[in-house]
Amino acid sequence: MKRIVFALFLILIVTIINFYGDNIYYDYKIYKFRENYKGVNYNKYMKNEEFVFVKKNENIELNNKDDIINSIYTLLNSGDTVLKRYCSKNYKTCKEDINSIANDEDLLSYINSFVHPYNSFFNITFSYDDFLRLEINYNKIYSNKDILLINNKLDEFISNNINSYMSDYNKIKLFHDYVIENTKYDLLKKNNLNDTTYKSNTAYGPLFEGYAICSGYADVMAIYLNKLGIPNYKISNDTHIWNLVYVNNEWLHLDLTWDYPISETNVNRDTYFLITTEILEKINDGTHNFDK
Repeated sequence: MKRIVFALFLILIVTIINFYGDNIYYDYKIYKFRENYKGVNYNKYMKNEEFVFVKKNENIELNNKDDIINSIYTLLNSGDTVLKRYCSKNYKTCKEDINSIANDEDLLSYINSFVHPYNSFFNITFSYDDFLRLEINYNKIYSNKDILLINNKLDEFISNNINSYMSDYNKIKLFHDYVIENTKYDLLKKNNLNDTTYKSNTAYGPLFEGYAICSGYADVMAIYLNKLGIPNYKISNDTHIWNLVYVNNEWLHLDLTWDYPISETNVNRDTYFLITTEILEKINDGTHNFDK
């Protein structure tokens, strides 16, 4: 099951700001806005890979829909929780595009998949005033306490099991098998996404509670891969999420969820371990659907 743990909602704040009762002061207001909110602070979990779907955008002026999407990605990737931008005077559909993006749950989930799990959002809000000054706020999925515990657990695993002589393939296989052998699929969460028995939708679940759903499996693998410096991101559709990993100069699919040996499925625990898109499509399981 795809992570559906965030409550997405749009707040449209229409305020009447009138410094002197005349639109001639529009540029003055934008100038003050730019002076106050022109920076982006980045934390240590920022990813530096370059993507086609999303790109870093530090320009405070929005000129098209891609600028809005890339600003969301920039905010999430930075680790900051607030970003302020404004719509260009010539961007006539800015308001409509903000509304469209804010209500597109799938698109926001895709953007979320390109950032480090520690920087991903639990919920995200958009607000703008009558001068179309946009503010984006979000709450993170992982608490500082959970991050500390997860990092310590993974660092311990790496210290005890990984060495520089191992290939990336073997490093990934070792952790892949470890998670599968020590984790069960959380059927309670699958049947009721509001169930809070386990934190199975995050990396905490498989590492400390022994339970996970697809988002927990994908997150714990992504965090592990990031620690090893192996490029990766998560692929999601409206029912599922898994990992895409760059190994031996090619992007390969990795799905811990479906490699978990469930009796009702005709797979073994390596069926979805670092396979090509061609092989994935030939399996044709009806779940791993994505827009290449």
